[in-house]
Amino acid sequence: MDLFKHLTPQTTLLTPNRRLSAALLKQHHAWQQAQGMTVWTSLDILPLSTWIQRLWQSWVSQADTLTPLLLTPNQEQILWEDILQQSAESAYLLQLSHTAELAKSAWSILKQWRVKLSNPALTTTEDGQIFYQWAHHFASLCEQKNWIDTGSAVDILIEKIETKAIPAPVHLFLKGFTEISPQYQALFNACEEQGTRITSHESTNSNHSIHRLSLHDKETEIRSMACWAKALYDENRQQTIGCIFPRLEKLRERVIQIFSDVFTEEHTFTLDHTQLPINISAGKSLSRYPVIHTALQLLG
Repeated sequence: MDLFKHLTPQTTLLTPNRRLSAALLKQHHAWQQAQGMTVWTSLDILPLSTWIQRLWQSWVSQADTLTPLLLTPNQEQILWEDILQQSAESAYLLQLSHTAELAKSAWSILKQWRVKLSNPALTTTEDGQIFYQWAHHFASLCEQKNWIDTGSAVDILIEKIETKAIPAPVHLFLKGFTEISPQYQALFNACEEQGTRITSHESTNSNHSIHRLSLHDKETEIRSMACWAKALYDENRQQTIGCIFPRLEKLRERVIQIFSDVFTEEHTFTLDHTQLPINISAGKSLSRYPVIHTALQLLG
């Protein structure tokens, strides 16, 4: 890939998610092997969230005062669940964990787009008023316990980079970002002002088209996508085909079954999906494994 020609050992390549980071790292290994290399320096390829955590740890390790504890995503989720459980609305929540996840996501979006909690638009609806109460409780609890979430930590990191309390990276290479929020843009701007070279890689492939189909139900959608993927695969078995399913963790078993059926139509029996050129990114829920499922049933 031409992308890797522009990267050096001092480059940090940032992606919007872990999946793309892993894919690029694998492509880089293949590219090095294609160049005839047997040993090479591993690239610094990270999802943006991991890079932010690394910046935070870099500051904490050299700070001479007490610093807030950066919560992990799981810790944030648990904290939101506790807040919702204690709220008066908990009796009306059918899926408390899912609602907590939505609240956590909404808080992150507010931070990224620099919308203050005092914005009057947040309390114009009943749902907004309830979220305001949850978010205010979350912010108060974090301040009381000296905790901090990732969204709030970014604002501190911007200040620390501007005051040179954190050394700015030499080169940031952005890959796969379709949109950069104002908060992250401010973070990149702070780095750039301290001498960081920032470049972005955009795909130059204009050989693409977009079509939209309206289908009857989810089952038909999955089978149509499987047939489409199989047709492309038969044309060129060296290419990579990506299929995106919202809430894949809920549909995983059915997706595997349908794709396995379509990709083994020429066989008299259906092969196990692990023997097919198919990779499902969503793992099976722990409670779906027989031993764990039985244990939960016994405990219940």
